[in-house]
Amino acid sequence: MDVRVVLFDLDGVLLDSTPVHRRLWERWAVRHRLDPEQVFAATFGRRPAEAIGAVAPWLVVPEELLWLDELLRRERDMFALMPGAAAAVAAARQFAAWGVVTSSSAEHATYCLTRHGIPAPIVLVGGTDTAEGKPSPAPYLLASVRAGVPSAACVAVEDSPAGVASARAAGAVAIAVASTYAAGELAAADRCLAAMDDVAQLLLAIRGQSDVAGETQTA
Repeated sequence: MDVRVVLFDLDGVLLDSTPVHRRLWERWAVRHRLDPEQVFAATFGRRPAEAIGAVAPWLVVPEELLWLDELLRRERDMFALMPGAAAAVAAARQFAAWGVVTSSSAEHATYCLTRHGIPAPIVLVGGTDTAEGKPSPAPYLLASVRAGVPSAACVAVEDSPAGVASARAAGAVAIAVASTYAAGELAAADRCLAAMDDVAQLLLAIRGQSDVAGETQTA
C-alpha cells in the first residue's frame, strides 16, 4: 500500500475516554430525566450535538453543549491513554504525517494528548470543522486535504462502525480496533485488530513494506 498519512480517531483509539464520557452523559441524562443507557449508546460515533438531537430533539442544542463543555473541562485531566496508543503514534510518526480525526473539539484533543506526552498532531480535524460528522466522509476528506495527499494514501484507525464507514466512504484504508465494539460489528473495515499494540505492529509492517518498495524502485 502507498500509505503516506496515518489518521487516528481519538476516543476509544488514543484515549480511554469511556469512563469519563459515561459519567458526563449520565449526569446530563439525569438532568433531563432521560434513560442514561439509551443516551450513552447514542453518543458512539456521533458528535455531541448530533447525540443530543437524536435523544432529545426538543432541547436547545447550543445551551446543552455549553453545559457539557463546562463539565468536560473539569474532568478532562481524568482521560487516560489507551494501552498501546503511544506505540501506535510513534509508528505513525515514521510516515510523512500523522493526525487525528475526531468528533471532539480540536482543542480538547490537543490538550489530552500533549498532557500525556504525545506531540500535537500534524493534521487535526475536530468535530466542528465539517458540516457533517461521521459516518459522512467529510471529516476524512478534509483531513486528506490538510495533509496534502489523496485520501487513498491515508490509513484511518477507528473503533466504531460510523468511523469505519466515514473512512471507507472517503476512500481511505480503514483499520478497526475492537476496543469499543465487537469485531463482528466492525466487519466493514479493511482490517480489524484486537488492540492498539496490534495497530502499532501493523503500521510498522506497512512502513517497512513501503521502504522496501521504494528501494526496489530506485534500484
